[in-house]
Amino acid sequence: MISALLLALEGLVLLILGVDLSRDFEILPPHARVALSVLAVLGALALVTAPARRDRRAARLRVPILVLVAGVLLVGAAGEAQRTLAQRIAARWDGGARARLEARGQIVREDVSWFLEELLRPIARARLPAPLDPAGAFDILASALARSRLPHDRLGFALYGPDGSLLAWDGNSEPAPRDLLAAAGPSPSYRIGRDEASRRLYAVLATPDRLRLVGEFLLRPVSAGRHPDDARLPLEFLPRWDRAGPAHVHLREEGGEADDLSGFFGRQGDRYWGRAGREGATTLSFPLRAPDGSSLAVVTLKDRRADQEISAWRRASRRCGALALATALLAAGALVAGGLGPGRAVPDGAGVPHASAAHSPEPGRPGPSPGGAAPPPPRERRPGGVRRPGRRRGPGPAPAH
Repeated sequence: MISALLLALEGLVLLILGVDLSRDFEILPPHARVALSVLAVLGALALVTAPARRDRRAARLRVPILVLVAGVLLVGAAGEAQRTLAQRIAARWDGGARARLEARGQIVREDVSWFLEELLRPIARARLPAPLDPAGAFDILASALARSRLPHDRLGFALYGPDGSLLAWDGNSEPAPRDLLAAAGPSPSYRIGRDEASRRLYAVLATPDRLRLVGEFLLRPVSAGRHPDDARLPLEFLPRWDRAGPAHVHLREEGGEADDLSGFFGRQGDRYWGRAGREGATTLSFPLRAPDGSSLAVVTLKDRRADQEISAWRRASRRCGALALATALLAAGALVAGGLGPGRAVPDGAGVPHASAAHSPEPGRPGPSPGGAAPPPPRERRPGGVRRPGRRRGPGPAPAH
C-alpha cells in the first residue's frame, strides 16, 4: 500500500513539472521546483531505507518509483539550468560581443583562404604533357573537376594558350577576362568578373610553358537575385558557414570605389566596428583579401541579440526536459505493466518444490528423527510375514538339520 502511494506521489510530482515544462518553466517559481525535487528524493529515500517486505507487489514497484524520481530530478534540473543560463546571458552578453564577432570573422577568413586555394589546387597539380594533346587536355580538366571538394555545379576549369586562346574547358565555365590572362604569373591572380546575370571569381596561374590555368567559381547564381547590382550573397558553400553566418557579403570589383574602400580598411587595420539597428547591435566589417593583397569582398557580421541567444537556450532546455519526462513516464509504465521489478517471484511449482512437499513423509514411511538424521529404510517382508527358510537372522551357529 505504501509503495503504491509513493508511486502515485512521484507520478503526480512529475506531471506537475511537466505542466510547468509545457509553459516554458514560467508557472512554478524556482523554490517550488526545488521543493518538488526534494519531496521526490525523500520519497525515494523512504522506499530504499524501509525494511524489506514479503509483499511481492510492493517489491515490484521499487524500480518504477526510482525511475520517476530520476525523471523529476532531470526535468527540475532542466528548468533551473534554463533560468540560470538566461540570467547569465543577459548579464554578460554585451561585454562579449567583440570576442564573438572576432571568432566568427576568423572562421570566415580561414574558410575563404581554403576556398581560394581549393579553386586552383586540382588543376595546378595536374600533369600536362608536352606537347599538349588537345583531346587529352579535356580529360585532364574533367579529372581535376572530379577531385575538387567544391560544388561541381558552380565550378569550372579552363586551359588557355600563351596567346590567350581557349584550348580546353570543363564544368561551369565562361571566358576569362583578357587582361587577367595577360597579367598571369607564377603566383595565382584573382578577379571577380560579372556579366548580365551572374558574378564569378576567376583564379589564373601561369605555367612554365606559358599556359594559363584558370579556375572559376559561380559566386552569385542567376537565381540569387533579380538585379546583377545586388552584391550581397551568403557564402553557403564554405565548410563552416553555419557557425560564421549570418553575414552580408559585398563583392568588390576593380575600380575607384574598390580602391577607396581598400584604403579605408587599410587605415582601420582591416576592422571596422559599428552599431546597427534600433537595438544597437555591435557589427564588424572587414575585407576578404586574396593572397596578393587585393580586396575581393567586404563582410559585415552582426552580433546576435541577447534575447535570440536566450530563446535558443530555452528551446534546448525544453527539448531535454521533454525527453526526460517522456522517457521516465514510458519506462515506469512499462515496468509497472510488465512486473519487471526486483521482487518478482517465481510461481509455485515452477522448478522449486514447495517447502511442505519437501519435508512431508510419504504414506506409511516415518518422518525424520528429531536430530535431523533420516531413518533407515524398513526391512523387506514377505507376504504373510513368513521368513525365507534357511536365512540367518544374525550371528551365531547355523541350526542343525
